[in-house]
Amino acid sequence: MKKYQHLIYFLSCIIVPYLIFRLLGVDRTAQEDGNIFLLLVPLLFGFYQFINSIVQIFEKRYFDAKCSFLKFILFVSIFIKLNYTYYNFLMLFLIIIFIAVFILKNAWSHNSRSVILGLLIINTSLLFTPDSSILFFFNINRQKWHHISLYEFKNNHHTWLGQSDSTHAAVIDMEYKWKLNRIYNYPPAIVIAIADPDSSWVVPVMASNATTLQHEQFHLDILEYYKILIQDSLNKCWGCKYIKKQSILDYYLGVEIKMQHRFDTSFTLNDKQDLDDIRNLIRQKIN
Repeated sequence: MKKYQHLIYFLSCIIVPYLIFRLLGVDRTAQEDGNIFLLLVPLLFGFYQFINSIVQIFEKRYFDAKCSFLKFILFVSIFIKLNYTYYNFLMLFLIIIFIAVFILKNAWSHNSRSVILGLLIINTSLLFTPDSSILFFFNINRQKWHHISLYEFKNNHHTWLGQSDSTHAAVIDMEYKWKLNRIYNYPPAIVIAIADPDSSWVVPVMASNATTLQHEQFHLDILEYYKILIQDSLNKCWGCKYIKKQSILDYYLGVEIKMQHRFDTSFTLNDKQDLDDIRNLIRQKIN
């Protein structure tokens, strides 16, 4: 069991906080703090292995130092994949192949073999995990685009009673999350659209009103529609500079906000001709 201890400690530091956040439920600030912690874990374990390799060099245990340095690379590779900003699929793929060949040829009987193999399996699994899925993982308790129900508007403590000037019968809390890659990777950026039921609210007397649900559903449709447009545009920007990717993102974010405002102020569910054209276009793009 001792030869697996670093891997067991590492997995425990990843899994236990996730289960706590998932099962107990935490607010958004705590989730963001937890996300930072999950990113720091592989870095901390990698830093320990790096220091260990330096100590082993001074002790003239050169092969042990090589194995510790390989573990450092594999821990840091996990962080790079999860963080995405400096992630490159081909680079990490070649690193995994190199380390696998090294283990097979030189370190199959070494006491670090089990940990390195475990880290290779983790890195290989992450390598083929979609980056958008990892971004969703870091936003637990959020939901992808779907057909909503008013039962999902869970914020019963919202102070809507004091909003006498508000014309909203319900508000769905939704937003984009994104990461832009700073090196040559495909996709060069990832964007997701998410809704947060815990922060969404509905006026109780309107909870059974079908029009209220349709209105909020269309807001979520607009969000998802522009997410697809953003992702499609960024996918065509392979090799572009970071500032170019940011400008594409900023442009569509501005257009999406204007469309949401236009829908609230200029369209109603009775504006059949224009509204149905917009809805059909969005449904077609989403589906």
